[in-house]
Amino acid sequence: MNREALAGLLGELSADLAVLSHPWRLIGSAALMVAGVDWPSCDDLDILTTTDGAEALEGLWSTRRDRIFQPDRSAPFCSRFSRYQFDNGWVEVMGDLQVRTVERWILLDPGPIHMHDFGLGRWPAPGLDDQRRILQTFGRPKDLEKMAMLDGVISLRSR
Repeated sequence: MNREALAGLLGELSADLAVLSHPWRLIGSAALMVAGVDWPSCDDLDILTTTDGAEALEGLWSTRRDRIFQPDRSAPFCSRFSRYQFDNGWVEVMGDLQVRTVERWILLDPGPIHMHDFGLGRWPAPGLDDQRRILQTFGRPKDLEKMAMLDGVISLRSR
């Protein structure tokens, strides 16, 4: 989805996310876009929250849940995962996301929340340095591609 569609999707979710009593933030391509990075699109909106937050969203969005989709079991991730279809796009929720390292599973530390103006709202997402670190931690080719692009953005913004 492009920036306009992402803004529409966030608007569609805003009332539910405003009352969520568990911490949450955007990650992935949507987080780059709301943080003002010139990234062209995102396939879906990734929400990182706690297990309790994921369970709360499961209750709120149960009629929109995609019960067929299964995340790639070989991916280096594990979480309380669910996927939802909204009018403006797909939403994936990850509760207490863990990343597999060589030695063990570790809980992803997304860093502090930064609020970003985008569309008609302010949205929580990691700062650019933390987004870069998260992409590096994920380590998949698509993440490393975004990381390389983000290195250039961070370098330009720090001048």
